[in-house]
Amino acid sequence: MLFLHGNPTWSFYYRNLIQSFQARYRCIAPDHIGCGFSDKPQEYNYTLRNHIDNLEKLVDFLGLKNIT
Repeated sequence: MLFLHGNPTWSFYYRNLIQSFQARYRCIAPDHIGCGFSDKPQEYNYTLRNHIDNLEKLVDFLGLKNIT
């Protein structure tokens, strides 16, 4: 399961859901760049498009298929 937060929240929001599902499913809850404990580079362009691009790269890198 892929848990995605909005702005300006962070992945910690999903901690209780992850605890409920982790025995049956692989649970992934990334933070967007600039949110939670992730890096907050000043030169980064904080746009929705960049968040989407980063998530697509993460999904590809992890080889995720059939994610919900």
